[in-house]
Amino acid sequence: MNECPSGVPGCEGPTPPGTVVRDRKALLRNLVAGDIFHASAPNGASLICLITAVTDTMIQTRTVTHQMHLEFDRKTGIAEWNAAKDWPGRGYTDEIIPCTIDSVAPLPIDVHEGMLFFDRKERLKHLSGGGLSDFEKECFIFLYSYYGKNPLPGADMRERAVEARPAEMCLVHFQVPDSDSSSARPSFRIR
Repeated sequence: MNECPSGVPGCEGPTPPGTVVRDRKALLRNLVAGDIFHASAPNGASLICLITAVTDTMIQTRTVTHQMHLEFDRKTGIAEWNAAKDWPGRGYTDEIIPCTIDSVAPLPIDVHEGMLFFDRKERLKHLSGGGLSDFEKECFIFLYSYYGKNPLPGADMRERAVEARPAEMCLVHFQVPDSDSSSARPSFRIR
């Protein structure tokens, strides 16, 4: 059961329904298997993580895009990843890369389900066709701005690195200019 966030007057025990929780530790404690959150690495890499298990000390996850397994400390929200150990023989240096949870904002139901479907598709990619569906493209574009607008308290929402381009840049070849747009900034729609 979720604990009551500190500083809520008259609150003892479980967090009452509808209570806005603004405490980082309480938000990390409230995560359960099946939740999806956002984490970042120092190079700006954006990690969309599906929680596979939660213990008293760890949050075990799998990234939906690359199927990397990460174990985040439940108190700090930090995981250490080593590509050389997790992906041996691919030429990666033996270097620890810290990954930090920076947003646990609950996703809208349709986007959450879209990410679960994408995760399954990635795990079974030898059985499915390649490429993103229009809905998956829209989900990734939504996630890029949604998590940035909903950070954990104290989170450093890093500017994305060139190597980890934003979803809009990754999907630009799937987009066409919106012909009826009158704004100075071009808008796009998914083909």
